[in-house]
Order: sequence, then structure tokens, then C-alpha cells
Amino acid sequence: MRVQPRRGSSRDLETAYEKPLVVPEPGDLDVSLHAWADARFATEILAEHAFILAQLFSEQWAPHERTEASRYHRELADLHCQIDSTPPPEPSYLPTFCQNFVRRVQPFCDFKAKVAEKERAGRMTSFAWPLLLDHMRKEGERYVQRLRSIEHGNLLFDRAQVIEFWAPLMDEDARFFAHWLDPDETELVQKTLVSARAWRLLERDTTGETLAAIESDPKGVMEPRY
Repeated sequence: MRVQPRRGSSRDLETAYEKPLVVPEPGDLDVSLHAWADARFATEILAEHAFILAQLFSEQWAPHERTEASRYHRELADLHCQIDSTPPPEPSYLPTFCQNFVRRVQPFCDFKAKVAEKERAGRMTSFAWPLLLDHMRKEGERYVQRLRSIEHGNLLFDRAQVIEFWAPLMDEDARFFAHWLDPDETELVQKTLVSARAWRLLERDTTGETLAAIESDPKGVMEPRY
């Protein structure tokens, strides 16, 4: 396994808040290593999702949902620590490892779907947009599907499918940041909207659109910070 920060191969982090990836060495197709690395990454991200939602569900308007989001944050953070502190699973334990991940993560995906449905139906009010809830749900379901694939020995990604999934989510990430910024920060707002447009171009996956995306936002495309 190797530690991979955002830039290059150096182990030096850019900031105290950067979270480097822990991934198998290039060319290493050990299924257990990939399962461990993907589960470790996913549980950290999903715990953060739960923490964010707990802050966006107010005690006045959504006390039950706030309590549930806080519970998922604790459970997923604990699962992340458990995975991070133990070695990759032995081959004989791999199916159990992957199934346990799915069992712990899928309910959180279902929770986000139910909350988004309540908001759209006008049965709940919060500071979490339905689009944000859908975004987080899709990401969680992506991780669930990934661990299910690894359980059956499928490690390789399909390039077109990766672009089809992640480009729209990166577009949404950029637009979320644009709306969370102080309206007076016009320069930063504009930068995030430019990045959003670039990711929409990348989603089309043509040479012309890819070059246009890089030209419009070279740093955002080549070195995304979201």
C-alpha cells in the first residue's frame, strides 16, 4: 500500500486538512487490498456526509432526522476507525468484509432517499437541498456497488462509466460551493461556476469538449480541489 497525496508522489501534505489516499501499489491486483482501501476511503467520506447533514437538519424543524444523521455519523466514523486500524481481510474473509460494509452503509443511503422524498413532498424543511441529498445518496450507492463488485473479483473500472458518474457529481459539487459562499465573494463564486461548466463539458466525453473544459478551467480540471 502507498500513501498518495493530492499532488505528485511526495508524502508532504499541502495543508493540515488534506486527506491523502491510501491505495494499492500500481499494478497490484490483490482483491483484499482493494476492498480494504475502498472501504476505508468510503467510510470516511460517508461519515463526513452524515456530519454535514446533522448540521443542516435543525432541532426545530427536523429533530428526528438530525438525531438519525448524528447516529449515522458515529456509526460510520467508528467503522472507518475499525477498518483503518486493522489489516486488509484475508481472502477467506473477503466476502464477509464486503457484505458487512454493504450492511452498514446501505441504510444510510436509504435514509437520504427518504429525507429527500419528504422534502420534495413538503413534509419536511431543512437546510439540505434535495439535490444535495440525492448527490450524497448516489455517492453512497456507488461505494456499495463497488464493494459488491470487488467481492466477486471485479476490480477494473470502465472509463466511460466513471466519467458518466463522476463528472455530473463534480459539476454539482462546484455548484454547491457557489451557493454556500458569501454572496460578496463574487470572484470565488464565479470560479466555482466556471468549474461546474467545465465538468459539464467533460461529461460529454468528446475530444473537443474535453479540450474546451481544460481551456476554460485548467486548474479545476487537472487539479480539482473539491
